[in-house]
Amino acid sequence: MVKAALVENRVAKGQTPSSALTAGVGANETGTARIETVMIPAQSHVPMILEEAQMATKTDFTADEWKLLLQSPLVVAVAISSADPSGLIGLIKESMASARALLAAVSDPDADALVKAVATDYETSEGRVAAQDGFRAAIAGAKLPAELVAKATEALKATAAVLDAKGGADAVPFKTWLAGVAKAVAEAAPEGGFLGFGGTQVSDAERATVAEVAAALGVPAPAV
Repeated sequence: MVKAALVENRVAKGQTPSSALTAGVGANETGTARIETVMIPAQSHVPMILEEAQMATKTDFTADEWKLLLQSPLVVAVAISSADPSGLIGLIKESMASARALLAAVSDPDADALVKAVATDYETSEGRVAAQDGFRAAIAGAKLPAELVAKATEALKATAAVLDAKGGADAVPFKTWLAGVAKAVAEAAPEGGFLGFGGTQVSDAERATVAEVAAALGVPAPAV
């Protein structure tokens, strides 16, 4: 008899825990189909191993890597603001947009754990100093708006690399959150108006830079 490849990976009901059931389908001498069962040791069953996705914490990163994460919201904000400068009022509104994103992450019970950890670190003087130091180093030497955007996107690529290497299950949510910060900054102040009034809510340059930021992070660009 040729047995069909049907194996139940469970302990057969009514049998002892030391055995499991294998079913085979064949034909007897008269050609009538019959089902045969063969007892096999339970230990021959290879169980599926489910690995729980690991969540990243601050201790998983070096001091320099953590600084990259801390500075990243500031770097995103300067990239978008530099794409199409909005004047003083617009700059204030755009800066407030990134600050609101950090505050929201602290208070949101559904926020990603790593995002929340970074946002919470801004509540300490050490965290703020590290973020500001990293931010200044990231854009050092840039004079023109285009240079600021280029420096910012390079820094975000480095952030993405750290997240991909050590962020675990938090990597994509963190990068997606940063892309959301870019969207919030772009939509914070209209471009081309006067004293913050009128103009276009999101300029073509800002929209392109949001896409550039998302590409540097390796996530889809949010609609703006």
